[in-house]
Amino acid sequence: MLKVLIVDDEEIIREGLKRIVDWTSLGYTVAGEASSGLEALNLLQHEYFHVMVTDITMPRMDGLELIRRIRQKQISIKIIILSGYNDFRFVKEAMKFSVEDYLLKPVEETELTYNLHSLKETINSELETNHLEKENMYILTNKLMNRIATRTLSLIDFKNRADFLELKLPEAPFYVGAIELDSMNNYYSETLDADVRLNVYACKNIVEELLRNYGLTCILFEDENHRIIYLCGETNFSPHPRELAENIRCSIVQYAKEPVTISISAAVHSFSALHEAYFEAVRLLEYTFFMGKSTVITKELLPSLDQAPNQIKYDRSAYAKAIRNGNSTELTILVRKIFGEVALTCHHSKVYVQTISLELLIQAFDIVKEANGDLSALFDGTESMYRQLLSIKSMEGTFEHLIEILNAVISYLTRLRSSRPNKIIEHILAYIEQYYSHDLKLIELGELFYINPSYLGKLFKKETNISFKDFLNQVRVTKAMEMLIESTEKVYLISEAVGYRDYNYFCRIFKKHFGVIPSDVRN
Repeated sequence: MLKVLIVDDEEIIREGLKRIVDWTSLGYTVAGEASSGLEALNLLQHEYFHVMVTDITMPRMDGLELIRRIRQKQISIKIIILSGYNDFRFVKEAMKFSVEDYLLKPVEETELTYNLHSLKETINSELETNHLEKENMYILTNKLMNRIATRTLSLIDFKNRADFLELKLPEAPFYVGAIELDSMNNYYSETLDADVRLNVYACKNIVEELLRNYGLTCILFEDENHRIIYLCGETNFSPHPRELAENIRCSIVQYAKEPVTISISAAVHSFSALHEAYFEAVRLLEYTFFMGKSTVITKELLPSLDQAPNQIKYDRSAYAKAIRNGNSTELTILVRKIFGEVALTCHHSKVYVQTISLELLIQAFDIVKEANGDLSALFDGTESMYRQLLSIKSMEGTFEHLIEILNAVISYLTRLRSSRPNKIIEHILAYIEQYYSHDLKLIELGELFYINPSYLGKLFKKETNISFKDFLNQVRVTKAMEMLIESTEKVYLISEAVGYRDYNYFCRIFKKHFGVIPSDVRN
């Protein structure tokens, strides 16, 4: 809806104008009214209107003086004059100030409706043009600032292009603030979905408005990873950088309902050092991993990393024992202790914590492999699981996710131990059924199924009530009996076909199972 201000010293005229046309159906809303030019001017200085409908003759400040003041102050608004005077002098004077139309009282509904309809088309067209111009300027500013911030543009070229774009640069010293939406993923893509894109745009507008209200000379742009970057001068009259950042954060939460984290670089004294301030602000955002989101981060708030050890050592055997024994409580205590040592030594690097987490996971997965487990049965894929772990943005979140994975490993190993005997024997029985003609031995099967051969022999006997050797012979002579009945193949060739290289041994085993020698089957 386009906002309309009605100005007339007679209340009955103002009320009549509000009722004479259906403003809503025309795309307007009467958002304000004033009884004098002075009152109207005060309103226009504090609130934005698209159209003003005003009388000429009013006390304190008449309509023509009001229009003159509006143009002097460069307030953008379309103006329609209503007057009871059919005097060309008024028309001529009004037209000097780019008035849209001059209507005589009493106003006809059709005439006012026609004017408002035509005016709406003009305003919408200008708004679209202004939006495109503003958007183009925003794109050009983004490109320019990203290049100087990443040091891919010389300082001379930067200043020349900034002059061309009429950018008002802050005076040194200045600092860089980086705003990151907490809802954004840890990794970034070149394109965002419409909702996220809209959120970034809304946050940028809020920051722009707040900086303008402070009267600060700042440059606002969006970097290639969709962070909102602001460049502000540091003066005796400007708010402290942290105070300003906190106000920005609170305003975004209040108006955009979007929690954000803001980092602030140290001040630099020339645009040649802008890239240093930019990269410092971006690096500081990584500390949301340790400090948490929805906060303001400065270098002064971070503990010193100078005393951090090169590596946090942990009891690998105790860790492995907790996993193998399925002791979830002991495992949680051990991992919590490791993370606690990281915090105590002030080593809050995101990459460092992630490296330790991955080291713990790798050891856990090695234990699964030692137990002949299948990681693909435990997770959709260790690679995607790693990416999921690395995407977490807080130390506590990493701990919780790591414990969740380790508990899943313990549960899997427990299930594996309880169900594995039957599973292994099932696989071996199927293997024998397919490869009975090969020279099968427990040693080769143990290697094939990752199990100790001696243990396999005992397990086979326990699950089948027959020894591996006897079972293999049973399968072979059964297959031989089938071939003797269904084919005319020579007996010694059948003996070889089912896996016997010694014909006499084949005959003895066959007679042991069936009570006759192979040649008697055909007789």
